[in-house]
Amino acid sequence: MDNLYHTDYYRWATRQTELLKAGHLNSIDKDLLAAELRKLAQGYEQELQKRFAVLLTDLLVWQYEYDFRSYPQKCRIDTHRENIKKLLNEEPSLKNCIPKLFTAAYEEAVYEAAIRTAYWFTDFHTGLWSVEDVLNNNFWPELWPENAAQESGGLRQQPWFRQEIQRALAEREELPSSPPLKKAL
Repeated sequence: MDNLYHTDYYRWATRQTELLKAGHLNSIDKDLLAAELRKLAQGYEQELQKRFAVLLTDLLVWQYEYDFRSYPQKCRIDTHRENIKKLLNEEPSLKNCIPKLFTAAYEEAVYEAAIRTAYWFTDFHTGLWSVEDVLNNNFWPELWPENAAQESGGLRQQPWFRQEIQRALAEREELPSSPPLKKAL
């Protein structure tokens, strides 16, 4: 039976199902079946962690990239929240895993948010939000504390970054103005 597991998984799974239904518990491949059930449960845990990571990434980007907030971004966050709530309603025992998964998801989200923004991963504060906050449809994080970027040395607060922006703005002012566009006939 073990060989069938490695050569034809579908047939092995079908056979295990038949044996279970028929009540032939002594014929079941207990160790492999237990391992498969554990993988199935881990799949749900991974799915929840992945969904939390995506939601947390979008919330971090929302918080730190306030100049670029958009309605589609808000809709995406709302959708992630609803998908997590739906998964937790369908699989209520997953709620027991939330503390561990939420922490791991936040770590993933920080790195992803750092890629999507102009901040270093060390600029993001940890432990700001609870699971309840994140799943609350009325929760929209602002930059907190108010001067978080200055305190953490965010990229935008670096002197060289500000100088580069000032140089670019000065160059822009020196450019001759563009001629007005002609109306299409």
